[in-house]
Amino acid sequence: MLAPEAPTMAPPPRRIPGEPRVSLSPAELHLLDCIDGSLDADELSFTCGRAPSEVAAMLARLVDAHVVSLDVAPTAPPPKPARASFGDEIELSHEVRAEIDVLARRIEGADHYQVLGIAKTATKDDVRAAYYAVGPRFHPDRHFRKHLGPYKAKIEAVFSALTKAHDTLRFDARRATYDASLATPQRAPHRGATPAAAPSAAAAAAARPVATVAVETEEQRRARRDALARKLGATPTPVSRPPLDSPPPTEAVAAATRSSYGKVAGVQASAAEVMRARFEQVGNDMREKRIKRYLESAEDAMNLGDYRTAAAAYKQASKLDPADGDLVQKAAQAAKLAGLA
Repeated sequence: MLAPEAPTMAPPPRRIPGEPRVSLSPAELHLLDCIDGSLDADELSFTCGRAPSEVAAMLARLVDAHVVSLDVAPTAPPPKPARASFGDEIELSHEVRAEIDVLARRIEGADHYQVLGIAKTATKDDVRAAYYAVGPRFHPDRHFRKHLGPYKAKIEAVFSALTKAHDTLRFDARRATYDASLATPQRAPHRGATPAAAPSAAAAAAARPVATVAVETEEQRRARRDALARKLGATPTPVSRPPLDSPPPTEAVAAATRSSYGKVAGVQASAAEVMRARFEQVGNDMREKRIKRYLESAEDAMNLGDYRTAAAAYKQASKLDPADGDLVQKAAQAAKLAGLA
């Protein structure tokens, strides 16, 4: 007697990449989102909360829409075909590779003019045209997410050299400095010659020029003080100095000298007095102007009958000149008229 065959299990439905060929309902879209290739029809019914018959009908519609397959998924993806045009994994054409190799060899030991392929008499427009004719093709963003292999470093080096040459030659100051550096010959050491040793710190210090400090004599110092006094409008006072071999002064003479230093000490004291006098004169002039303004305000207020304002103005003027009894009297009279007294 033959044993009954075991029932075959239906493979779990799996999604197929692509857009549905027919419009799907929200329930069908929800079922499509639940399909992950591991859940069978019964499990999808439990997950979506729908009856098995309803899930089976919706699966049939998703199959007709070519977004779901009920076949067994392949065990392994098909092998990736090799690029017949390249023969390797580098995503660059042979023409681009050849151009990169040529430019990479050109920038080795070349100056900015040779990197851009222009003459040294080229104008700014020539520099710009030469850069934009080549530079954008080697911008790193142009080959984003491409497998470049060893050409990645070459592209970055070529683009950096082109950009540096463009940024230097487009500006007059930078270009002049760069041309001057090209004009300065660099002497190469003779073949087989031993390089000279660097001088020691002591030898370098001894080779430095020593700065000399000029010592000001007494006559030069006196002449400088006299010039300063004449500039400030003061008359320099001659200073009598005792001879070098004279005995030291007594305490009484030293005290008398210290007490009269501010008057007869010489040019510095005279300059200070002039500055003090000027400062006092400026202060007096400002005080007189303020008193005049207060008096004018007080008189105008009196003519208008505004005795309160007049009393306040007279009071401020009397504060600036308390010795003037007339101002004090006018302030008291105005205050009386204003009813403040």
